[in-house]
Amino acid sequence: MLREKNILKYVKDSSVMRPGYYIGIDPRKKLVILGIRGTNTVYDLITDVSSSDDDVTIEGYSTHFGTAEAARWFLKHETKTIRKYLETHDGYRFRVVGHSLGGAIASLLAIMLRRCSHEELGFSPELVSAVGYATPPCVSSKLAESCSDFVSNVVMQDDIVPRLSAASLARLRNEILQTDWTSVIEKEDWKSVIGMVTNAKQVVSSVQDVASKLADFAKFWDG
Repeated sequence: MLREKNILKYVKDSSVMRPGYYIGIDPRKKLVILGIRGTNTVYDLITDVSSSDDDVTIEGYSTHFGTAEAARWFLKHETKTIRKYLETHDGYRFRVVGHSLGGAIASLLAIMLRRCSHEELGFSPELVSAVGYATPPCVSSKLAESCSDFVSNVVMQDDIVPRLSAASLARLRNEILQTDWTSVIEKEDWKSVIGMVTNAKQVVSSVQDVASKLADFAKFWDG
C-alpha cells in the first residue's frame, strides 16, 4: 500500500472513457505507478459497454472499444507526466495497475506503451509492465499471449468478471438450452438444480437488460 505522501496525482471523478486514477511512487520497489479505478460511476458503465460496429484492433489484434479508447486517453494525456516522474526518480520502472475495468485499461495501456519507441515516450518501453485484478476479457487470445511477459492478471477463484463476455454468456445460454435436464434431475437433487438454472437465467437476463440500456445511452452520447 502506498503512503499518502507518495501519491503525486489523484483524479477522483470519472468521465466517459476515463475512469478515476492516481499516480504515485513506491520507493521500496522503485516503481512509478499509475493506478486506474474499476467501475464506479455511470460514466464507467458506459466505458464498460461501449462497442463499435467496426473492428477495433491494436496492430491487427482484436480488442474492446471502450477500454481501448480509455487507454488511448491515458497514452495521450499522462505519458508526459509519467516521463517526468521517471526522470526525477532514477532507476525506477513504470507499472500500470487496475481493478476490473481499470485492469483492462491498464493492460491495454501497457501494450500500447510497449509498442512505442524510446524517442516517442522519452523513456524505454522496456520499463513498462501492468498488473490487473479481476480484469475482464478485453483482447483476443493471440494478443493476450503476445503480452504475457509484461502483463499479469490476478483472478480470485471463480470470480465471474474475468470470465464475463458476450461469448461466455452465449455459451452459458447454449449450454442451458442444450442440456438434458431430465437426466440431470434424476442424478441430482432436483431442487438445487432448479435453483441453479433459475439463478443463471436471472443473471443472463439482468446483464442483457442493463447492457442493452447502457449501450443505447452510449450510442446517444456518441451521437
